[in-house]
Amino acid sequence: MKFLYKYILVLVAFPVLSHAQTDTISDATLQHFANNLRITTESFGANNSDADPFSRAKIVFPDFEERFEKNGPSVFQSELATSKVFYAFLKNLKPSEKQTLVLNFGAYESFFSAALEEANLPSDLKYLAPAVSAMNTVAIGTGKRAGLWQLGHFHAIMNGLQAGRMIDERFDPTLSTQAFIRQIQKNEEVFGSVEKAVLAYFAGNVKIRNIIDEYGEEAANWN
Repeated sequence: MKFLYKYILVLVAFPVLSHAQTDTISDATLQHFANNLRITTESFGANNSDADPFSRAKIVFPDFEERFEKNGPSVFQSELATSKVFYAFLKNLKPSEKQTLVLNFGAYESFFSAALEEANLPSDLKYLAPAVSAMNTVAIGTGKRAGLWQLGHFHAIMNGLQAGRMIDERFDPTLSTQAFIRQIQKNEEVFGSVEKAVLAYFAGNVKIRNIIDEYGEEAANWN
């Protein structure tokens, strides 16, 4: 299929989001991820004297491919061939960047899990945040998406956030997480599955609906 799907290649569970055809991950996507991680590392990373005490911890990094198989994710269960591209990309990051990514995600992981479980959504969705923003709370993406969850302006407003020049609550980790969850819940009601809800969150409800209308329900599935 040659639809412009955004891929989910999350840290150790899914693929990273990309404006790409289904057999590629664009260099621009990987570069965007690297830039966000660099900003986060420079601001809060292990080489920063003001970094939190966790930055001094010794991190052992897993074999991402092996970890995927062991994790048995609850959503997007089939690993994509393009996952290997992102695994190699992660493996080649600087040690300080890997450490920053893992530690910053660890600081929010329990909050993400609790919020998702309270909303009756799979806690594995927490891995979307490091995939799309590299845990950069002030990340700006394509289409003026912003924050940890790369919320679009429309989604932010429709879910109760301010998203103006003076105040943009998409940069607030707590508020943006709540807005992300509300949007996924809305999409799940429309499409009937969490996977399609996530696809619609990034690609747009209209695009996913058009694919389903033209090619059937299975066309919008990952498997």
